[in-house]
Amino acid sequence: MSYDFACFLYEADCFFKEKGYNQFHVIIVSIIDEPQPWEEKLDYLKVIGDYQKRQRISNILVPLGLLYQACASTSLINDPNLIIEISQKRHNIYPENYGGLFLLTMDYNKVYDYERKKTNFSGFKASTLDLEKVNFWLSSQAVNRPFVTFTIRHYQYQKERNSNIPAYIEFSQHLKTLGISSVFIPDAEDISYLEQICSYPIFFAGAFNLYQRQAIYELAMTNIFNSNGCHVLCALNQSCSYIMSGIVNKYWSKEAHEARGLKYDAQPFCENRGVWEWESETFASLKKSFDLLLKKNPDWLASEK
Repeated sequence: MSYDFACFLYEADCFFKEKGYNQFHVIIVSIIDEPQPWEEKLDYLKVIGDYQKRQRISNILVPLGLLYQACASTSLINDPNLIIEISQKRHNIYPENYGGLFLLTMDYNKVYDYERKKTNFSGFKASTLDLEKVNFWLSSQAVNRPFVTFTIRHYQYQKERNSNIPAYIEFSQHLKTLGISSVFIPDAEDISYLEQICSYPIFFAGAFNLYQRQAIYELAMTNIFNSNGCHVLCALNQSCSYIMSGIVNKYWSKEAHEARGLKYDAQPFCENRGVWEWESETFASLKKSFDLLLKKNPDWLASEK
């Protein structure tokens, strides 16, 4: 129950576009099921229990639906009988053959199949109002253009996927020599690291407000992530640039990605605006990825002056 939902929206968008539909309606079945075996095995429930799952419905799933351009409406329904009734009446429903009686899991092979085919999709888009609000915040913090965001993952679950904050600080110092500012977006689950970044602008609103998080990603020159689900707000927004590191890690091997239909070193949803750094996040890897983006977009620095 996380940013995987963004990929589901993309998948549904591609599915309906192939059938000639430019919009679709989303229904979120807001029923918290019994814990899955994998959740208990990986101690996931110690970090994300029922209460946190309910919060994620409101704080992540609903905003994702509202931000996705092809999504005409987003509804919450917790009545199983009503879900079954709607499923039986609708001729065009996704996932196909969904009847409301059983759970279906995400098939990332479909996601990457659509990406390889370069299927047209609408993606995410920030509102004009949220862009204005974030621009006001940037001005209030004297953040000069251009700027780069660093999205911090600092979680008790799968700690090895957390951001390399010392590498972020070193890279931000490098950016400063190029005349590029840095903005940090914190992970609010654990803020013990804040002292390390307190000398930089910290966009706390982005930790709690997905709409403004999307807006600042659009306004940034590029956005830095490490094995972080938030990256989909850039990957599936064609107005955003991003670098994501740590694709292969302790929890996600090359083989696990290949089982999802993704070959090692692939660059999905990147074109000239993104880089997937498959190995660990370091200052050297961040600089290499950023230099590659500048090479693909030689006008970036000139246009921002």
